[in-house]
Amino acid sequence: MKSCHLGAHVLVSDKLKSSRLDLAQRATALTEQLRMLSRSNNKKPRAWAEAYLAGEHLAALNAKINGPALDEMQAVLFGYSRQDRQDPRLFLRQWKMACKLLNKPVPET
Repeated sequence: MKSCHLGAHVLVSDKLKSSRLDLAQRATALTEQLRMLSRSNNKKPRAWAEAYLAGEHLAALNAKINGPALDEMQAVLFGYSRQDRQDPRLFLRQWKMACKLLNKPVPET
């Protein structure tokens, strides 16, 4: 199994590697920013950051932003398997919370 993973890694372009690194750095920075902005006792800044970044990608594609779309985009961007993911309806709530904390407009969904 490790040889398959290594083979797939070799096939990834430098541009894609750079994009993945940029995404990971943005998620980490955004997580810290959201942690500082939230006054909630039930903070989920990493989930908010990932939902927000997924929403950005959907918006760039002119795709509708809803729970299932955010769920699928987060899986693509961050590589979650189905058993690791939560109920898709929660993603929309997390995305809206991130938008609210960042003072970004929340388009109609």
